[in-house]
Amino acid sequence: MGKGCARRIVTTFSFGCIQIHLFRIMITLLFAFRYFFIIYFYICSVNTDCVKDMQTLLNDIELDIQELKCLMQAISSDANPTLKIVAKRNIQQMKARLEALQELLEEAPTAVVPPLEELPAVTTPLTGPASPVEPVVPDTMKLDCEEPETVHTAEALQTVVASASPILAERIKPAKDLRHAISLNDSFRFVRELFAGDAARMNEVVRRLGEAPSLDKAMDIFASEVHPDEENEAAVDFMELLKKYFS
Repeated sequence: MGKGCARRIVTTFSFGCIQIHLFRIMITLLFAFRYFFIIYFYICSVNTDCVKDMQTLLNDIELDIQELKCLMQAISSDANPTLKIVAKRNIQQMKARLEALQELLEEAPTAVVPPLEELPAVTTPLTGPASPVEPVVPDTMKLDCEEPETVHTAEALQTVVASASPILAERIKPAKDLRHAISLNDSFRFVRELFAGDAARMNEVVRRLGEAPSLDKAMDIFASEVHPDEENEAAVDFMELLKKYFS
């Protein structure tokens, strides 16, 4: 009789300990969910226009890195000093975008998160050895640089002069076809500003323009494919290039 009573007391005591342990776990989870939602709603309240501006700058910086990588590859195989001028200009442009990105980061609103309250300590020992946590290493961004097919470095760079002030039409020398009339730097600029970063589409349009029988026909093709804006400097330069090519 005494042994049975002792067993019931031990069982009741063990069950009570388990209930206390579960109660502590529930409190811990409630605190965790509370601060998760605080952080979640803060992220949702961030200025979306600022985020869009930063994303646009990041996309432009990524294109700048691709262009610079292509230029470095060309410089390693060609001692033409014009390549260095174009590379320096690209670096200055990238610095300006990085400074603009830094200003946006400084202007981004910051939320004051209340200090975390001390969570109740759980003293229940672990039943088994803790498994080691493997650090998660994010995949590094790979920048695959494919030099546009329309660019032939040796011939295109002959059309570039040291001064950047003359307009594009004055900098273009007569070329065998339209592809050879586009310099390396202008090719990257046209791909970005007129063809939304699609180099393959630009190559196809340039091929069709080069096969056009006249300037008027080339202008019609350019207008239908690109829908140029008269205030877009890149579009104006491209049309000047066509006029020079068909003159």
